[in-house]
Amino acid sequence: MRSIMGVFSLAHLPASGHHEPMTTSTSPSSIPRSSPGGALALWSAVVLLPAVGMGYLRDDWLLLWSALSPETAPEGATGVFPRPLAAAQWKMAVALGGDAPWAMHLLAGVGWAVLLAGAWIWLGQRRAVPPGARALGLAWFVGHGALVEPRLWAAAANGVWAAALAVLVVSMGPLHRRKWLLALLLWTGALFHRVDALALAVLPLVPMLSGATGRRRTLVALSLAGGGALGLAWMISRGGGWSFDLMDAGRALRLVLLPYGPVAPPWARQALGGVALAGLLLLSCQLVLRGPKPGRRGDGEGWLVWVAGSIVLAQGLVDWAVAGRYLLVPLLLGALVLAIQLSRHPRWRGVVLVYLMVELVAVYFGHSSSELRSVAQAETSLYRQARAMAPAESLGIIDPPRMGWQSSAADLENIVSTAWGREVGVRLDPGDEAFPWPRLRWEGAVRRWTGPAEQPESTNLNP
Repeated sequence: MRSIMGVFSLAHLPASGHHEPMTTSTSPSSIPRSSPGGALALWSAVVLLPAVGMGYLRDDWLLLWSALSPETAPEGATGVFPRPLAAAQWKMAVALGGDAPWAMHLLAGVGWAVLLAGAWIWLGQRRAVPPGARALGLAWFVGHGALVEPRLWAAAANGVWAAALAVLVVSMGPLHRRKWLLALLLWTGALFHRVDALALAVLPLVPMLSGATGRRRTLVALSLAGGGALGLAWMISRGGGWSFDLMDAGRALRLVLLPYGPVAPPWARQALGGVALAGLLLLSCQLVLRGPKPGRRGDGEGWLVWVAGSIVLAQGLVDWAVAGRYLLVPLLLGALVLAIQLSRHPRWRGVVLVYLMVELVAVYFGHSSSELRSVAQAETSLYRQARAMAPAESLGIIDPPRMGWQSSAADLENIVSTAWGREVGVRLDPGDEAFPWPRLRWEGAVRRWTGPAEQPESTNLNP
């Protein structure tokens, strides 16, 4: 790990990689043995490693059921949005490993690799950010505390792949005749995974916006706002309505800025939501009204922050609970801005390195990570136990482990129904009363970290 941090500390080097020769020490231990890109790859492998032993949980079961037995799966099992490519990924995972979780987590890991590679190329080719700064910015992103679900939860991999396909398009550079068809296919694939990937269309506009006139700025701002409004309207229409809640916006902002520590009280979330709204309005006025100035830097990054802030604020509009899986795109945009700023202010790299250590501890010992792993272990154990039994119309589960907010028979019915390939009724703790169906003593255990009042957003992945 020390070697990774040593390579990350090269963020201050210029893009060409040339620097003054070191005369104080020439020992092999003082010379970095890997490039910043290699350090980023190693860091990503370390923070994604906990997914290797992950099982399935929550909405994974409906998606797995649809892949294993589509003829018996209930309508809408794949979610409220049409995601044919995400469903195809589940079928591919089943073809690779049957119902074993490793295959789906492997595909999710490939999505992370494609996403980081595309972002690396965009930062290098389009913004000329040196490798060290790129590595630090993207390392902050992949290990961020709000992205526990995309790292560990198979069903949340659709957001990773959506962003990966979109970033691949924008990293291709100018679209010549032969690239248009490929770009169209990639954008279609991204939108068929998650509609919020459309926000990454701002990346090709960044160089143009840096010196744009007021009229062009207004036109682009209206275009971005219009596209965002259409995407948001689509999500609201499919998700069941909308209502603006400053506390939800504040919770989303808190997840982006400080995803660790105790749950913020309602007044703090309300205040953060107000700060998010006021800050976005001020940034909008600044970007649209101020004219171009030769040599001024930061205009392009301002638009990235504006798009990221709009998505964060939109968490208070949609009618489903706030969760880190919906913040992957704004965090990616934030990572790009961070990398660009590190290339201009190399003294900040020490702060980022310290933060990376906090991220590493949270990845392996944080409450959210430990809870997801524990729930997945217990639910996968129940699936294996039910899989070994003869199918029936109903099942009694004796001594279920404490599942926190997930301790309802309806949730467990999805697990047993997936195991048996048919709709099954579940009764918890049937006791000694007459129960004509098979019984199962659940050999699972879950460490409960948070209760339903503290983290209600983790109950489903319907959006």
